[in-house]
Amino acid sequence: FQKGFEVVTDESDRFQPTRETQRLLQNSSNRVDTANDEWSIPNWHAATGQNVLTWVYHGVADDPKGHGHDWPVVKARGLVEASPRELLDFLWDSSQIRKYSKISQGRDDVLILQEGVDTTAEESMCGFAGQAKIVRALVKLKLLPPTIEMLSLWYSKPLENGAYMITSRSVWEDDSGVHVMSSSNLRSEMLLGVHLLRPVVGEACCCELTTITHVFSPGLPEMMVTRCAPNSATGTIRDLQALFLAK
Repeated sequence: FQKGFEVVTDESDRFQPTRETQRLLQNSSNRVDTANDEWSIPNWHAATGQNVLTWVYHGVADDPKGHGHDWPVVKARGLVEASPRELLDFLWDSSQIRKYSKISQGRDDVLILQEGVDTTAEESMCGFAGQAKIVRALVKLKLLPPTIEMLSLWYSKPLENGAYMITSRSVWEDDSGVHVMSSSNLRSEMLLGVHLLRPVVGEACCCELTTITHVFSPGLPEMMVTRCAPNSATGTIRDLQALFLAK
């Protein structure tokens, strides 16, 4: 969880903006964090309006040549017309995923470890704050025959000043860490997934969503994944924006 927070709040130059994001940043004077005056992050590139900002880098958090370093880490950021808690509950609900992810073939909760994002460590029978579960997700990319399967541990808890965060990372049925083919499904690995939801000053029903996606998919063309990953992250935030605007 801590590593996810460090990566999702990393505004360093290792994250390279896409061409459209570079244009938006050059045409905007907004270079400071306006999402939350009480929790200001230096050099933050704040989202505005319905724009979605997207960055990419290759590498891993601690080791530029670590496991999965050849696969893109994608960061995307946009405003959604929902409170942080409302959006968190929506994203946590596996039955909702196909409403905002065009490539999703569904997501199922395999095991609920702890319910209630506001659960404190003192209240927990497991000894940790927040909520956690193991989910199985299926994804189908166009032009690629196999369905991608991921088995991941999801964890979320409140942060300061009304913010929330969800992190996800792959788990395995045993300690081998083998990428298993299940019928026609290709097991891929979520190296790091993050959703950071922060309130926007003066807007009770609006939050800033920043996502991190780092997936290792052996058996898939790396060049295609590198090209498609930023568009997929941007598209997910745009679909969430449209979904909540329509409510």
